[in-house]
Amino acid sequence: TKGLPGLNACPNVGDDIRRHVETTYPHRRAIPLYRQEPCVLAFENSLSSILPIDRSPGAGTPPEKAQMFPLELNVDRVASLSGMKRLTVPSDDWIATHRQNPYPPIYVKSDTYAYAKVRHARSSDSLVLRYEAVKQGVGTCGAPDTIHASQVLLHEPIGANGDPGSWEPTTGYRATVRQKDGAFTERSGFDTYDLGAFINQADGAAVPTLWSVTSTGALVAPNPGGGRYYASCGELAWDHLKVHSQIDLATATAAGIAVGVGDGNTVPQAVIATVEPDGGGHALVVRRRDASGESELGRAAVTISGPFLLTVVAYDDIVRASVGDVAIDGSRGTVREGRVALVADGPAKFGGIAVGAIEIYSFEFTTSKFASFADHLGSFDGNLPTLAAGAFGGTPTPVATVLTSHGAAVPDLMVGSADPQARQQLFDAIVTELGLALRKDVTAVKLSRLTDASGATFGLLLESPEPISLTQDTSLTLTKHVRVWVPGTQPVGLPSDLHLTLQPPPLLPFGPGPIEEAATLAVQGHGPGPDPIGPEATMELTFGSTSVLAGSGLKFADGDQVARVTTGTSGPEWEGASCGFA
Repeated sequence: TKGLPGLNACPNVGDDIRRHVETTYPHRRAIPLYRQEPCVLAFENSLSSILPIDRSPGAGTPPEKAQMFPLELNVDRVASLSGMKRLTVPSDDWIATHRQNPYPPIYVKSDTYAYAKVRHARSSDSLVLRYEAVKQGVGTCGAPDTIHASQVLLHEPIGANGDPGSWEPTTGYRATVRQKDGAFTERSGFDTYDLGAFINQADGAAVPTLWSVTSTGALVAPNPGGGRYYASCGELAWDHLKVHSQIDLATATAAGIAVGVGDGNTVPQAVIATVEPDGGGHALVVRRRDASGESELGRAAVTISGPFLLTVVAYDDIVRASVGDVAIDGSRGTVREGRVALVADGPAKFGGIAVGAIEIYSFEFTTSKFASFADHLGSFDGNLPTLAAGAFGGTPTPVATVLTSHGAAVPDLMVGSADPQARQQLFDAIVTELGLALRKDVTAVKLSRLTDASGATFGLLLESPEPISLTQDTSLTLTKHVRVWVPGTQPVGLPSDLHLTLQPPPLLPFGPGPIEEAATLAVQGHGPGPDPIGPEATMELTFGSTSVLAGSGLKFADGDQVARVTTGTSGPEWEGASCGFA
């Protein structure tokens, strides 16, 4: 029978559970993740019907509904100038914590950064939608509950040294779903103190014997003794795991890996994968040992010429052993949970061991150079240069013609489910026909005003050094800002009997028609010409009948003059006064 989704053998990691995955964040690897944001995986509610998410199984609940299998995300760095690095793991390194002199963990246990949440949303599962439609159509069934619980896995940012903070910039990572508190240990070599972590077991006529360690860090099995020797590690509850080791057969008659190893001096149960001499060559052999005895599950010829890498994966439905491209699948039978062991009949050498919980699902992402979305948009310098159609050369296609040709395709392509390549092709076609000259090297967010041959504005062009997902994560809103006079906070006193008329300065011409106060300018200074204050600063000025209130951001000196243009009964008029301080 098959186990829970994600635990069964399949061609690719994630195939067994993919239909239950709703989405990931970031949605695609091409969209960078901001360095202060977590990576996220959201499951469909179809998985919640198999694994309890927001409910606790009660007494008498059938085993199929009572089984608990908590999941979490682990993260590895996979693309960086600093090289690959394992960042978080599901549990503490078993050998490191059980050796004779334990030392601080090398890897960070993921529960410091990884956690799960429950979301409530409508389902997109076709079977659930069909059930809801049937129930909705039958009045006596009552209204269906269309909001369902599902699980969301998150992993917070982690630095290169394992400390909380931010992801490394422009770095590639892989997030992997594994069983929470699942099996883990890793050794690329051994020392004498590691021997204290292993449980010595045997089968056949052999008796448990202490293994040894060479000066080069290889773990060596005892000399032949009428059976196989086991150097076992891990918990008796370990299951659904992957283990590999580099093995040198040397003069041994068999060497390999065992999973599901039971307790006892004589191994009562295990699935054993070994490489051993076979005729004039070698064979990969998988056997199962249980209460009924030992049986061979499969055998295949392999070519070895020195040390080889053996990998064994304990899925829920089968055990798969492989050397290179040669693989054998064997039924687990009654052999389920148990320890992992290095196994040999004779003095084979093991260069290391790596055990990890099964990879249930994985997705990769790259990080942004920006810490956050605000940091990304904050790179915009506030300038709005003009970009004319045809600036790239040639005669541009009229805007109306371009809209007629492509406008109808825009709405369908600006949704999250649309093909991103088709969307890019449409953008390229529009840019080409308009003859727009895009920036070659964009290091910050840029915004340009697009104009046609008459100088009229027909659009805006947004350019960014990194993608901004307008179909998944963000939306655009155009807002018209109207400037108004607002009270300041710093009063500027004026003499009550002061009457001063200023002539329009030649550097600030104004044309006929009404003049909005929001667009006026103030002037100050003692030089031969006025010193204009920008429009932003005028928002900090409030003109009264006898005084001017100035915001704290404006600094005036005694004797400075302030003036503004207003719309009078006979046209534009200037009014102003000199600044005076007691």
